[in-house]
This record gives sequence, structure tokens and C-alpha cells, in this order.
Amino acid sequence: MEGTGGLMSSSERFCQNLINLRRKSGLSQDDFAASCGMLAAYYGKLERMESSPTLRTAEKICANLGVPLAQMVGGEVDAPGHSQQDLLILGLLERLDPEDKAMIVEIIKLYARRRSSRAPLTP
Repeated sequence: MEGTGGLMSSSERFCQNLINLRRKSGLSQDDFAASCGMLAAYYGKLERMESSPTLRTAEKICANLGVPLAQMVGGEVDAPGHSQQDLLILGLLERLDPEDKAMIVEIIKLYARRRSSRAPLTP
């Protein structure tokens, strides 16, 4: 994957980073595609550079990976350390409407506050 003059284009960098980060996450193409709310066949075309994502799709993918779009097209990106389950949960959250997403965030904040106010369990 090399563009003119031996340099990778933004599309090629996005694709290479996408492949690398998905593999590091341990997710199959099918599982990652599902977490992004897209068909596996379409996702496969993105990785093979047979199709280019819309900006909205690219942003969804980046949100799932926890990596800003600018980083995905700007150079090599290290995995942010999300587990397979984290990525699946992020994908599910991404598909929620803003009102539901806000409600889930508030529930998590409430849980975190209640959990932090408890004394640690001792054996």
C-alpha cells in the first residue's frame, strides 16, 4: 500500500491503522463490523481498500477504536488498550440515540460515585 512517491496516502494510512488496531484488539472482521453496525462484507472491502468509508463511517470506526480520526489518517497509531469486550460495548453505545447514550453515561457516573464511596472489601 504505497501512494505516489513511496508515501502512504491518508486513505492507505487509515486502512493500515484500521487493520493493525482491529487485529491488536483480538476481534475478527465480522465481530468488529458488527460492533460498528455495518455488514462484514462492507467492512472487508474497507480493509482491502476496495471501498472508501464515508466521513460518518470513518468517525464511527474511530470511536469504536478509541482513536481520533486525525490520528488514524496522520500516521501509525498504537492501540489504546481496549479489550475485545470494551470495543463491543463502545460499538453498542455508538449506535444509541443521544438521549439513551446520555442516560447510560449518567447511570455509569452514579454507579462510580456509589462504588467509590464504599469501603474496600477485605478478606
